[in-house]
Amino acid sequence: MHLLKFPATNADVYCDDVEAAIRTVGGIDLQILGIGRNGHIAFNEPGSSFDSRTRVVKLAEPPAFANTAITMGTATILDARRILLLASGADKAEMLASALEGPLTEMLPASALQLHADLTVMAEASSATHLIRK
Repeated sequence: MHLLKFPATNADVYCDDVEAAIRTVGGIDLQILGIGRNGHIAFNEPGSSFDSRTRVVKLAEPPAFANTAITMGTATILDARRILLLASGADKAEMLASALEGPLTEMLPASALQLHADLTVMAEASSATHLIRK
């Protein structure tokens, strides 16, 4: 397991190093994500490019300790061999349904997951209430 952290020195170099390390080991086997109330995945906020790679981002709703973060970009996430998306809480139900069943749009970053061939979604019942059952 590897977690990104904000470096004490040059963040852009750190981001490039993360991308290089991913390539060196042959890619990511399993990417584990949550979905945010606004449809973000990782810190890819609405409007993030589907072509984005690991980078520094400004947070839409910063935690108490920071207003910037390092995030793995959407393209980097989609390069993973398998993706596991977790959703919990009724407040995620509408966004989860839109992300999985609605149109692809950079305004809903999680919708990019529709493009992945090996996506598994684990959702609490309250998070899945808006999904269409087929």
